[in-house]
Amino acid sequence: MSSIVQDLNLEEEDILVAKSVNAADSRFDLITGTIEDIITETKFQQIQNEFLDKNYKHFEDSEENKLIYTTIHKEYINLVEKYLETQLKKRIENFSMDQYMNELMSRRDELDGEIFEILLTFEDFLEFKELMLSHKASKEGRNLDLSSCLCVQSINFGSNSNSKPSNSKTKTPLLDKTQVDHMDSDQD
Repeated sequence: MSSIVQDLNLEEEDILVAKSVNAADSRFDLITGTIEDIITETKFQQIQNEFLDKNYKHFEDSEENKLIYTTIHKEYINLVEKYLETQLKKRIENFSMDQYMNELMSRRDELDGEIFEILLTFEDFLEFKELMLSHKASKEGRNLDLSSCLCVQSINFGSNSNSKPSNSKTKTPLLDKTQVDHMDSDQD
């Protein structure tokens, strides 16, 4: 091994550090993947949704944070984090939630996605409040719904040269507007 180290002009300590960093990354990735498995399971979804359903009405979208928010946040941490921790200890040898959360917080700027948003709700009250407000908007039907903006229409340009355009009188405001806009741009 020392000849390889000399050929690459590296010290043995550099190689050992590189291996340990990769091992730490691998463990972090293993834990993160396991958490992703857990949070997509029906049981976790049920636990979280029941909690959100029970408590979303207390939250308001304002700068002011009521004292009850802190109490609810602590309940959420106790319920969801404890469930995750129990599941992780069953699935990963020597798992420590404290160590994982420290690692997560140190990598916070590198990570994104639903799994990290959920995990950040344990440590970051504002993330938790955003989760509650999002759930409240969903329950109260205030989510952005674009379904009324969609217009689906079959357009048949004809598969053979003998086809003649259809003279149907079906109103297609979006398509008609597009044709008008196209005609206007031809006149410029």
